[in-house]
Amino acid sequence: MIANAKKIWNTPHIRTKIIFTLLMVAVYSLLANIPVPGVNVALLSAYTEQLRANTQLAFFGSVMGGGLEHFSIILMGLAPYINATIIIQLLAVIVPSLESLKKEGEQGQKKLNNYTRWLTVPLAFAQSYGMIYLLNTLIGTGSSGLSIIDTKDFLGTVLPAMTFITAGTMILLWLGDLITEMGIGNGSSIVIFA
Repeated sequence: MIANAKKIWNTPHIRTKIIFTLLMVAVYSLLANIPVPGVNVALLSAYTEQLRANTQLAFFGSVMGGGLEHFSIILMGLAPYINATIIIQLLAVIVPSLESLKKEGEQGQKKLNNYTRWLTVPLAFAQSYGMIYLLNTLIGTGSSGLSIIDTKDFLGTVLPAMTFITAGTMILLWLGDLITEMGIGNGSSIVIFA
């Protein structure tokens, strides 16, 4: 097994792909530590241990790519993209024009992938709104008036936060595409694994 690993590592183009993939995973880790603007980081860090102790929130955080702990810009991971993929696949069964695209082969699949990406943006935007309010309710202290993010100021705090979270999801989608094209392949799965 070690001999096979050495053989793989000594092949220049494979080594380059592995290094590129590891660099993209490092970029993912960096993004997971950038908090959404407007987040009360001091209050969030005070509740970090509570997040780890609550098994439901810990599981939820791991499903969301680890962005929950820092309320990071990649808070939702690729969940909106996965939802968009499911919606497009279900619509391809119902809508005849999408069904014909599905049967067209590679060109049709590219069009369906583009539709999926376009659908990801509004889904990510809508889900970010729900995520902000859900996590603010779960983590916020309520009675003392403190909250993780000020939801009273929609235009000044919530809307920019939603925009950053949506952008974070699209950046992850782009990282997945880069890993697929220039890394070891199957980039979305690697991003989800990371």
